[in-house]
Amino acid sequence: MRWQDYEKTTDSYRLEQQQFSKDRNAWFQAFVERSEDFIPIDVNQQLESMRGRYFGENAVPIGPTALAAVAKKIAELDGVQFDEEELRAAIDAKSIERILDLLLELPVPAEAKAEFTIKLLTGAGVIDPEVAVKLADGSDSTMGEVIAAKILELALEREEQGRRMADTFPAPGGNPPSGSEDDDDGDE
Repeated sequence: MRWQDYEKTTDSYRLEQQQFSKDRNAWFQAFVERSEDFIPIDVNQQLESMRGRYFGENAVPIGPTALAAVAKKIAELDGVQFDEEELRAAIDAKSIERILDLLLELPVPAEAKAEFTIKLLTGAGVIDPEVAVKLADGSDSTMGEVIAAKILELALEREEQGRRMADTFPAPGGNPPSGSEDDDDGDE
């Protein structure tokens, strides 16, 4: 539709009158045209589409920077205020969560397990790894360093327990521990 079509209405020319109050020739020049099949955007549908496409079960494989951009766009469209660092931590935690079952099955080093755990706790908002803490010996550290050290200690203990269990109770069909009664060195 053209603005000229609304020339006779009282509201149609107010914008141009305000903008060009001394130039009457500039009045009634602006216009807006829309196609016949114009449909406004359904924000909820757009949000769900983006969520499903990038964070759903069959998500498009994109990196963490792009995922953060998509999450930021979703939050903005939804009118949610967010902190960029928290958003990035949540993206990291979600990525780890998605592959957590696989990580638990693989022989992942204790250091990696500690790092994954810190990312999960940070992303979930359970800890702020940058918070300063005073240790019992009087030295300064951060919450992330303290928790990472404890998790690493526990993970190393668990690895050692697993090795001892494997030595004590070998898998069926495996070799018995050396020095046991079943140790068959060929002598009868």
